[in-house]
Formats: sequence, C-alpha cells, structure tokens
Amino acid sequence: MKNTFIALLIATTLSSCLNFAVRALAYPKWKPHYKVWGGQVFYLVPNAAGGSSRPVEGADPSTFKQLSYEYGKDRYRAYFWERRIKNSDPDSFELLENGYARDKNSIYSGGGVTPGDPGSVVILGNVTYMDKHNVYDVHVWRDSKNNECSELKKVKSESHFRRMGASEDLIRKTRRERAKRGWTPLPR
Repeated sequence: MKNTFIALLIATTLSSCLNFAVRALAYPKWKPHYKVWGGQVFYLVPNAAGGSSRPVEGADPSTFKQLSYEYGKDRYRAYFWERRIKNSDPDSFELLENGYARDKNSIYSGGGVTPGDPGSVVILGNVTYMDKHNVYDVHVWRDSKNNECSELKKVKSESHFRRMGASEDLIRKTRRERAKRGWTPLPR
C-alpha cells in the first residue's frame, strides 16, 4: 500500500513536470503577453492550468503594439497589463529599465504614476530612480498578514539613503550619475 502511494506520487510529480516542459516548448514565450484575436486585444496570463485571457478594453487592435510583457500601446493610449494607463500619451510613451516607463507628462511604475520629472528621469536600480531634483526609493516590507507593502520615499541625503538600506555601490552610482549630468549632489 505504501509503495503504491509513493509510486503514484512520483508518477503525478513527473507528469506535471512533463506537462510544464511540453507547454514551455510549445509556447517559447511562456510569459504574460498581448494577443489580437477576432478584432480584439487580449492580455494573456499563463498559469499551471493553461492560462487566462483578459480583454484589453478600448484597445485599437489595428494600431496596438506590445512594448514588453507588461506594457502595450495603441494610437490612443498606453496599457499596463489589461488596464488603460489614464492620461498617458502614446506618442511619447517609452519603456525604461526595471519596469519603469515614461511619456512627456509622467513617470510610470506598475502602470501607476510616480513623482518626478519624466524628461530627466534616470533609473538607478529595481526600486530606485532619480531626476534632476530628487532621488526616490521604494521601501518594500511585509505586514503582519504577510501582504507586500511599499512606500515611495524621497531621499534627503546620503546618510538618509544609508539608513534606508542603500548599498555603498548604489550611493556611489547616484553620486556619479548626478555629477555626470551636472545636477546638484545629495547632501552627505
């Protein structure tokens, strides 16, 4: 009985691994992405059950372009996943590094507007960016219910940046990038 259970468990595990491998080979872009079907744009989200598709409401299929696996745009607006980015300008909308984007009006992260000057934004890391006026850092933590929380903080000085947990490499990079552009350095 015990051997049968173990054999069944091994067979089930191997079967699910084989299923995932076959799907990965059949769908080389095994990431979320956009697809136009029947005159409508959809955002596809793969998962172990095969995935789901969500309609991108209001997207123009004839002018829609996928910019990354999370951003797309048409001639009228930009999109993050299946959601329209309010007040976005598709003509000037462009991707930056680490999931950031910008247009002539705003800087975007996760499809939402973040503070700063879009004309001078420089991405320093996954959660850190700067413009000619300020340096911004996203502080991420888990609350008592294990939900991920985040807060965007303006960096006041290099010592404040250190207290926030920034590495010396990131502080040196910030100092170097600000000097290269002739911007005011952070106070020490």
